[in-house]
Amino acid sequence: MIGYICNIISACHPLLDASKESHTFEDLKTTPLIDIVRKCLNHIPTIVSKNTLLSLIIIGGAIALLIALWNFLLQWLKKNSSRRISRENKAFTHSAVGVFVCGVVIYFIGYDYEGTGENMVTLLLRSVLSSFEMFLSKSNLIGIADNCKKNEVYMLCFAIIHTLALTISTLFAVLCFRKRIQYWYRGIKWRFIGSSAVTNVFWGFNERSFVLAHDIANKSTTKERFIFVDFPLHEESPSKGQSFSGILGLFSYKINALRQMSGLRNSIMMRSSLRPSSVQNINTDFFDAMNIYRLKQILDKSKEIRFFILTDDEDANLKAALNMLNHNVCGNKEFKIYCSARKTKLNKLIEETKDKHLKFIDDSRTSITQLKMDHDKGGHPIDYVDIDKERGVVTSEFKALIVGFGTTGQDALRFLYEFSAFTGIDQKKSPVQLHVVDCNMDKLKGGFYQEVPGMSILEGKEIFLHNLNFNSMEFNQFLDANINELNYVIIATGNDDQNIEFASAIMDKAFSQRPATARRLKVFVRMYSEANRVKFDSAINVYAPFGKKENYLPLEFFGDTKTLYTRDVIINNRYEQQAREFYKAYCKATSSSDSWEDRAEKEKNKLGVERIYGMRSLRRKEGQDKANCQHCYTKQRLLNLENRNGSLELPEWTDKESILDHEGATENHWLVCLYNVAICEHLRWNASHLMMGYVPMTPDVKKRFDGTCDERTKQHICIVDWNQLPCGTQRYDYSVVKTTVQIAKQNKELQL
Repeated sequence: MIGYICNIISACHPLLDASKESHTFEDLKTTPLIDIVRKCLNHIPTIVSKNTLLSLIIIGGAIALLIALWNFLLQWLKKNSSRRISRENKAFTHSAVGVFVCGVVIYFIGYDYEGTGENMVTLLLRSVLSSFEMFLSKSNLIGIADNCKKNEVYMLCFAIIHTLALTISTLFAVLCFRKRIQYWYRGIKWRFIGSSAVTNVFWGFNERSFVLAHDIANKSTTKERFIFVDFPLHEESPSKGQSFSGILGLFSYKINALRQMSGLRNSIMMRSSLRPSSVQNINTDFFDAMNIYRLKQILDKSKEIRFFILTDDEDANLKAALNMLNHNVCGNKEFKIYCSARKTKLNKLIEETKDKHLKFIDDSRTSITQLKMDHDKGGHPIDYVDIDKERGVVTSEFKALIVGFGTTGQDALRFLYEFSAFTGIDQKKSPVQLHVVDCNMDKLKGGFYQEVPGMSILEGKEIFLHNLNFNSMEFNQFLDANINELNYVIIATGNDDQNIEFASAIMDKAFSQRPATARRLKVFVRMYSEANRVKFDSAINVYAPFGKKENYLPLEFFGDTKTLYTRDVIINNRYEQQAREFYKAYCKATSSSDSWEDRAEKEKNKLGVERIYGMRSLRRKEGQDKANCQHCYTKQRLLNLENRNGSLELPEWTDKESILDHEGATENHWLVCLYNVAICEHLRWNASHLMMGYVPMTPDVKKRFDGTCDERTKQHICIVDWNQLPCGTQRYDYSVVKTTVQIAKQNKELQL
């Protein structure tokens, strides 16, 4: 095309080749600078002044070359920077611009003869077009003035500039295909050379995968490999052939993926012609069907394998995981599949039957767990009520609002109902109001009622479900009526922009209407995408001054990808490890000899062929260990452990006598406090079981059932008021409190 345009320009000027003597070059020949260059033959003229235009072009080219040199120097000094690719691109851009400008200069001089030289516009355009052609390995030497071609200095410059242009083009092509070459080389090496490194396979390109991969790479103490498999977004028929984009390689991968993988060592990309959820024939080889048999060869040389299926399509994730398990993709090798999906009743059962190889990652539950464990952010309801620290009871009402009743909103309701169960002044449950607002509440509450049958006795008393549009007048009126008493707000509508908008509206109304004497209010906003972090940070900074007096942030976000998708949370299962440590301490406090593993085996085999109920019992008990660990902060606040000195006596609680049944015990504030917190633990336990779907045991079941919990009907005999429990059963609640105190004492000693 460029050559064609040049031909048109030449045709428009019949006298173009009449006299091929460059006027500009004849003038330059007499300058002292050229004489100096002629003597050296290895220096390029830097400043040439025939007219203003030529001078500006030369100066621009020199500046561009200096910038390119500077960028290359920075790249060399900062080899390990995560921005290396960005610097390389800038260096190439500046270098190309500098060489292009030099090309314009050299052709400007060479074309300045009769015909072209008579018209400045034609001269400039022709020079620009020829300079473009340099990068395509073309030169228009035939069109250069004869006196220029006979001059050794000019021809040296001409040759050097064209060589640089071709070099830049070649290096750019190599850079574009460098990653593909690296991936090809690593793939070949991994296929034929065994390694002790852990192979991590990520299905699909997405934010979760890249965040988790980088965290694994940064925190792992062992060598890790990373394989990213790209596949079609929609269902496609399998194909054994390779597409054109697959041959070229570059265009089969997303540009953003290349950027996200920069700085991730030992990583490769592959392209599959089929989605992992689409492999139907059980008799076919899974990897062969997806046209990535080379991945199987790599896995055959791996000792430990992790698969991550973290796309937004939970149904497809589950299908893919089950396909891989059914096809036995790794044979007898040790492997684990981490699948992003909601922990529904069915998925829990699937996970339990495949517990050795399958783990579900529930974003909503993990985000709420983040609130439970991150005490610095003030995620516990105990931080928003008044406490009688001498008695360990709560003297004010807890009132919360949840905006959005999706998966996160439902898990938030479970959390707040359980962790707001405090002992009141009268040793009964302190008052609590939990309001939930959603425009689709009538549709959503039915499914929640199925999971939590106990809602029938809670709704309208402690829990209030409102079918309101967030932007309606009714919702605004609801806020006006309740804003003064609200302590705690969770916003999780499923949309980041909407979440920020609602948070801002609530904060503005709170600071304009709430009296100065009102207890602190905190708004927690779910963040779904890391791309919106800047918006969230800006919103937090806007409202930060309002909490400065009490030294807290009135607005916080939670559930961000960088916090949820970490090695500690996903692979190491940090929350389970903490629960194990609590259970170990509990066994020590109660003189029990059962380990975590021993209990698991007993529960699994307790009901014989009805293993599903044994797994349900185990899941319930392990869940309580996790809850007790997460509830430690609340108990410590109620016990005022931070400000207590002394030995902190922990007397025994027997089957017949509580710690207050001894003479004078009721006058001991510490013992009274322990007793009231034990009541609090039972209230928490009751609330927890109700939110898990358990209900109080009916008289009919009591008659025919020998035990405390019927896992078939999900009825428990201990879901009653504190004063209805036998003293021996109350002892279990006290043991949890006792364990909490002992852990706090140990941590304090370790800090000292």
